[in-house]
Amino acid sequence: LHIGILSLFLTKIFKFVNRRFGYIFVIIMLIFYCIFTGASLSTIRATIMCITVLIANILFRNPDFISSISLSAIILLIKNPYYLFDIGFLYSYTSVFSIAFLGGRICSIYNIKGIYKAFIISFFVCLSIKPITAYYFYNFTILDTLLNIIIIPFMSIVVIIGFISSIVGMFSIPIAKFLIGSVYYILRLFTYICKVVENMNFNNIIIGRPSIFVIISLYIMLFFIGYAFY
Repeated sequence: LHIGILSLFLTKIFKFVNRRFGYIFVIIMLIFYCIFTGASLSTIRATIMCITVLIANILFRNPDFISSISLSAIILLIKNPYYLFDIGFLYSYTSVFSIAFLGGRICSIYNIKGIYKAFIISFFVCLSIKPITAYYFYNFTILDTLLNIIIIPFMSIVVIIGFISSIVGMFSIPIAKFLIGSVYYILRLFTYICKVVENMNFNNIIIGRPSIFVIISLYIMLFFIGYAFY
């Protein structure tokens, strides 16, 4: 999410200069950002996807979602095939596919916007990763969809303010501290909300580890739900 927000933010800034130069500069910034933030699997995936879209724009081609996400997966699996069994890898790609082919597709067809769109996308993301959560942690939560609706909209604010603070900090430390202080309190609020939800006994349901057959059946069901909207 934060890579996409940062990419969009930088693209909007540099659209007033030479378009190709702006895209190339954004690509360089994304690579540095990925490295400086630890280069986690989800960050690398999002960075490769955004770079693929930007390169397509530089070459005046229409960006293709399936190509970009497939390319990122191939690069990561070539680097380490065991990523296929990494929970971060599974969460990241399952979430992206559910946004594109389930929640996002339904909202696009029925022109759903605003809070309803956020709810539907969040619902399908949470639904798609529940089998993975159950397999690795033997449980799943109920209020995660509601929690995402509350937290995710503020993440764009956090990312943008954090990026602006890093630039302002090169010129004025006091102003940068003031800006980053707002991010600190937003994150403190997120932590508090998550702890409150976590301590609700009815939110966490322990079901044990489901069989591979059950997991595959659930994903086949989700696949046909998504296919029905194409």
